[in-house]
Amino acid sequence: VIIGAFLGGIFFEKTLPHDILPEDRKGQTESISEPKDVHFSTFWDAWNMIGANFIGASSLDKKNMEYGATSGLAESLGDPNTRFLNPEETRRLNENIVEGTELTTAEWELLKKDIAYVKLFRFTRAANSDFMSMVPAILQSKAKSIVLDLRDNPGGAIDAFLSIAGRFFKKGETIAVESFGEGRGEFVHISQGEGEFKAYPVVILINANTASVAEVFANAMRESKGSQLGGEPSMGKVTVQKILTLSGDTALVLTTSELLSPNRHAVSKTGLLPDVEVGILEGENDLQLQKAIQALKSAVNF
Repeated sequence: VIIGAFLGGIFFEKTLPHDILPEDRKGQTESISEPKDVHFSTFWDAWNMIGANFIGASSLDKKNMEYGATSGLAESLGDPNTRFLNPEETRRLNENIVEGTELTTAEWELLKKDIAYVKLFRFTRAANSDFMSMVPAILQSKAKSIVLDLRDNPGGAIDAFLSIAGRFFKKGETIAVESFGEGRGEFVHISQGEGEFKAYPVVILINANTASVAEVFANAMRESKGSQLGGEPSMGKVTVQKILTLSGDTALVLTTSELLSPNRHAVSKTGLLPDVEVGILEGENDLQLQKAIQALKSAVNF
């Protein structure tokens, strides 16, 4: 369950090469060296006291103690999305990454003769490829507007998100701002796409499982394009995690940045609040989708 929770917003970045950062962002990482102002005297005092006085000292698993100390270091950051992974957890994460690439990524259909219903399950390279193959079909259909369903979309890779968002934003428009923390600067992500759907009225569906770049996408569309959001409040997890390999087949899931809207608004703590809030679905009756269709009919003056 814990590993699954992390997969939502981070594991797809593991599949990307390390050199995918835009040129302007390369070189921002700092070299790793021993900290000058920290000597770990308290830690080693405790380690030695345990070895000398603990009743079960003779059977201590020192590797497990090392993992516990590293895990405590990660937890001390106070960030729920940062976590140390021992070898077994790292192995399971890698297995889930491979399995995750085979999941359904995107689909679409025509509703009410002229509304394109687009469901994005996640943002991965596969999702980007699948979505790009759908673009010509949607453009050639009778669709006049779009329902973009991001419910239960846990996010994924930034580059896949930016590529898909580039179909809705014209080239050069700001899609998101990535903040690396106080004093560490920021990077403005602009659209590199052709904006094929930039003139289409769009209503976006979200729920409590909409997270990460899915929230950023919805927020940017509302802020820059006036798109309405329907459904339930989103998760409020718009930070970026990277999986960093450590020694001994372990890893560190570390929060490295936060994604903001084009106007630099954050939703990390509150989540996105829908313009039209519709409760949990009841059986086969998708009330949230029905409301989205109604909103689109009003938008295009049916």
